Amino acid sequence: MPSSINDVIGSCQPKQKVAFAKTHKTGGSTVQNIFLRYGWKNNLTFVVPKARTWMFNFKMSFNAKLAHTYPLWNCANTYDIFTFHSVWNYKEVRKLIPKSPVVTILRDPVNAFESGYEVKKSVKCMHKLSKSPQAEQQKYICSSLISVHGVPESFQNGH
Repeated sequence: MPSSINDVIGSCQPKQKVAFAKTHKTGGSTVQNIFLRYGWKNNLTFVVPKARTWMFNFKMSFNAKLAHTYPLWNCANTYDIFTFHSVWNYKEVRKLIPKSPVVTILRDPVNAFESGYEVKKSVKCMHKLSKSPQAEQQKYICSSLISVHGVPESFQNGH
């Protein structure tokens, strides 16, 4: 049994494989970014969507066939990190990364709902800007929402 935090840190070994079940409004994008940087720094391979987008299809459960393959440099199609948005499917993820820790982030459901509601309100507001005769008033309201909640991911990506 470790006697101090230094003993725990000293006994940790870096993992080269991880499956991250990314959940909405939990800080998942921050953790995803950490995994991406770690993977790039250590020359690891990622499960990425064939569709050349930042997420897998949300209309269906994740399927291993949706993953992009790299026949020229990864003939075996072995992967180290699963970290992109998807509708989680444990069995299908395990086909691509069979022996890895699986991690996620949980958040109080009420807090997550409230946060998502505020972001959606901001997005609706921003989309109305170009179509409304009261654009100046809406710009003020939207800039207030943005200053409190940040720029929503869906707005940054043009959705």
